[in-house]
Amino acid sequence: LEKAISVDIVNIVVHDHVNFTDKTVNVCERCVPIETVLQKDFIKKEFYDMLFKKYNILEKHCISLEVDNQLKKEIFQRNNSFSQQSALTFNQLFEINDLKAQSQSKDTVIVKLKERLKSLSGNVQDGKIERELEEIETINIELDHRVKKLVAENEHLK
Repeated sequence: LEKAISVDIVNIVVHDHVNFTDKTVNVCERCVPIETVLQKDFIKKEFYDMLFKKYNILEKHCISLEVDNQLKKEIFQRNNSFSQQSALTFNQLFEINDLKAQSQSKDTVIVKLKERLKSLSGNVQDGKIERELEEIETINIELDHRVKKLVAENEHLK
């Protein structure tokens, strides 16, 4: 009887142990997927945290780039408006230089025309004098002829 009781006890213990192991295995079988899900969630959480940090860094960098870009646009617009104002000034400067060159060329033409006028008026006066001299010479020649005639007549009358 003792032997039967001890066999029954052993069977009960083994059976309980098997049931306990089976329960543990069942619990472990349920825990493994839960642990896997939790581990995946943990990995996802770590990955999410890492991505979130990178996102924040990129967002800050993007904001600084936008601010820098806006600043450069303002500087460019300021420089561009200055260069447009300067361009107008340069265009005006070129126009003024062209007008000065035209004025100088006209002054040169005027001076040359005045010199030409003086030379022509001198030529006209010289021409008048020469013409008057020719007329006087012609008159003198005519008068010489008359004087010769008168002298000849006077001689003839004596």
